[in-house]
Amino acid sequence: PGPRIEFGSGNPAAFGIDPADTKHLRWLSVDGKLHSFNLASSSEDDVWSLKIDRCGKAAMSADTKTIALNHERGIGVWDVGARKFLAGWSFGSGIERIQVLALSRDSRWLAVVTTAWDRPTPVDVYLFDVKAREQTSYFGLGARATLHVWGRPVLDRKQQILRLADIE
Repeated sequence: PGPRIEFGSGNPAAFGIDPADTKHLRWLSVDGKLHSFNLASSSEDDVWSLKIDRCGKAAMSADTKTIALNHERGIGVWDVGARKFLAGWSFGSGIERIQVLALSRDSRWLAVVTTAWDRPTPVDVYLFDVKAREQTSYFGLGARATLHVWGRPVLDRKQQILRLADIE
């Protein structure tokens, strides 16, 4: 069997393996610390604190170099390699409102799905431009809804990703 990894303070909020360096597993713990585990030596080689009290939902880019998460003050995006804060947005007082975070493949765009205060149904979708540090789109559903997206599936064998082309 492979190395045994102890996640410590609960399950990781997000994790991934850098495709350029498949020897490192990176994960974000719920206490806001980013860990790097060397699979070849079976040891943790780095821990970086994002200086937050706790995190809720999180998303890690496919290359594990960017992380987005919601915390007690809103949403933050960090460049893991440079160890620097990239952008942030306030969502009032409510870490529990944010249900889903998703980063685009190039880490430029962040999608956020939130719920209303009075019901658990996802009702709002926000799109943020991380590079420009601004909110670019808002889609409010106002009630339970099903979003249908049609497209032609295309397999990118090199990056092992299934994409949708010709989206309607």
